[in-house]
Amino acid sequence: MKTIFRSAIFGLLLGAIFAGGALATFAQDKCTEPRREELDSAIRANVGTGTVDAWKKTVDAGKEYLEKYGHCTDNVEFVDYVKKVVPAFEKKISDKETNDKISGLTKKFFDGISSKNWDDVYSSGEELMKIDENRFRPAELVMGSIGLDETAKTPKNTKWNDQTLKWAKQSISDLQGGKAFSVTNNGKTTDQFGFNPFAYKNKADAIGWMNYTIGYITAMDKGDKKAGASYLYKASQAASDTASNPEVYRTIGSYYIDEYSKLADELKTLANTPLPDTATDEEKAARLEQLKNKKAEVNGAAERALEAYAKAANAAKKDPKSAEFAKQLTEKAKEIYGARHPDGKGFDAYMAGSGAKPLSDPATPIAPIPDPEPADSAKPAGTAAAAAAQPDAAAKTAADAAKPAVTKPKQ
Repeated sequence: MKTIFRSAIFGLLLGAIFAGGALATFAQDKCTEPRREELDSAIRANVGTGTVDAWKKTVDAGKEYLEKYGHCTDNVEFVDYVKKVVPAFEKKISDKETNDKISGLTKKFFDGISSKNWDDVYSSGEELMKIDENRFRPAELVMGSIGLDETAKTPKNTKWNDQTLKWAKQSISDLQGGKAFSVTNNGKTTDQFGFNPFAYKNKADAIGWMNYTIGYITAMDKGDKKAGASYLYKASQAASDTASNPEVYRTIGSYYIDEYSKLADELKTLANTPLPDTATDEEKAARLEQLKNKKAEVNGAAERALEAYAKAANAAKKDPKSAEFAKQLTEKAKEIYGARHPDGKGFDAYMAGSGAKPLSDPATPIAPIPDPEPADSAKPAGTAAAAAAQPDAAAKTAADAAKPAVTKPKQ
C-alpha cells in the first residue's frame, strides 16, 4: 500500500515537472506569434506621428504588447522602450485633451464677455478654475463683478448675484492671501486683475471693488444693509476708485436712514403713550428721561446718515457727468440736516467741512447725541411733546433718503 502511494506521489511530481516544461515551452512559443510582429510594427509606425489618433494607437498596441509579450527575452531593449513610451504617450494624450478643453472654454469665456452672455461666462469660468485655479485666477474678478453692474442697471435683475457674491468673496480671500493674479504670454508673466470691462488697476483697486460689490448686493438685493455697510466701509477706505464713488457713501447712508426711521418710530410711540393720571412726579421724570435718551439715539443715527450723504454729495460733485446726482444727494443731505437742525443754519459750512472728517465705521455703535438743554426749562409734558414732534415731521425725509438713487455705481 505504501509502495503504491509513493509511486502515485512520484508520478504526480513527474507530471508537474513535465507540465512546467510544457508551460515554459508554451510561453516561448507565444513570443513567436505573428501578432507580436504586428504590434511591433504598429508601435514603430505610429510612435513618430504627432497626432492624437497615432498616440492612441501607440498606447493601445503598446499595452497589448507588454501584456502578451513583455516576458519575451529575445528583445529586452524594445520591451523597455515600450514600457517608457506607453505612459509618456498617455500623458501627451491627456495634455492635448486638456489643452483642447481649455481652448474651448477660454473662447466661450471671452465670447460670453463680449456678448454679455453671463451664463456662458460663469459656466466656462468655473470650469477653468477647476482645471487650474492658479492659471485662471483673474477670471475670479470677472465673475465677482457681473452682478453689481446688472443689479445697478436693473434692480430686479439679480440672477447672477449669488455667483457674484461667491466669487467676490473668494477674490478678496485670494488677494489678501497673496495669491497671484497673472497671465503668461510668450513666456512673460504679468499681473492681471480681471479682464475688460471688469479689469482693475491693481490689487488695492480690486479689493476695493470686490468689497463694494459685496456691500451693494448684500444691502440692496439681499436686504441686509447692516452687513452690506461693513463691506462698503472697507471699500471707502481702500486705495481704490471706490473711495471716491458716491454710491458707496449713499448706500451706507441708506443703512443709517433705516436705523434713524426705526428709532424715530420708537420715539413717537413712546411720546404718544400717556402716563396714567396717577403717575407720580418720579414716574413723569423717568418718562422724560426716556424720551430724552431715545431722542439722543435718533440724533446719533441722523448724524451718521448726514455724514454719509454729505460725503456722497461731495464725491459726486467732483465728476461733471454726475451733476444731477450730486444735486439729488445734496438735497437729501439738506433734508437730513434739517431734521437735526430745524433752522437749517450752517448747512453749507457743514458740507464744506465734511471732507476732512473721517467716515464712521458702521461696525461701531451709533453714539447718542443729546439735545442741548433749553435755556428756559419747559414743563415735562411740553418737553416730551416737542421731542416726539421732530421724528414725525422727519418721516418723509427718512423715507425719501433711504431710496436708492438712479445711478450706475461702476463707471
